Amino acid sequence: MIKQSECIGLPIISEKEGEIVGRVQDFLISDKDKSIFGFILEGNLFSGEKIILLENVLKMGKDAIVVDNKDVVSNLKVDINYKMKDKEVYTKDGINLGMIKDIRVNEENGEIECVEISDGIISDIINGRRVLPLIGKVLFSDNNIIVEKQAYEEIESSSKGINNYLGAF
Repeated sequence: MIKQSECIGLPIISEKEGEIVGRVQDFLISDKDKSIFGFILEGNLFSGEKIILLENVLKMGKDAIVVDNKDVVSNLKVDINYKMKDKEVYTKDGINLGMIKDIRVNEENGEIECVEISDGIISDIINGRRVLPLIGKVLFSDNNIIVEKQAYEEIESSSKGINNYLGAF
């Protein structure tokens, strides 16, 4: 799995030309099927937004994303750019699980497999962020995300909090 936060700024390299064709600015996320379908590239005021669709990606690595050639970069205007970061996550039973701070994607098919959620900076420091798998039916809305009870039952700690380190001594 690859994290969204680790992808931001990654170079996108053309295999044919051996050039960097852009850098990842953000994911294009589909709110319909829990997956990413492309990348928004960093741009400037004059060039406008450029995108690369996931179908044109040969490999997503930890240090770069590889595409076939520079012609896969598009100036298409995409209306769907669903943002998940900082959305509140609730269960269908009305339990607030926290706020999404990162997403983890299967690099083979672009499916969002889980999200990292936070109860706040103090909780993150003490306990670490929790990892919530997106299993079962997930409802994406403009304001929040609703998950099944099954997802809540599978939540796990990322074990990166201070409590984990203190427990080792």
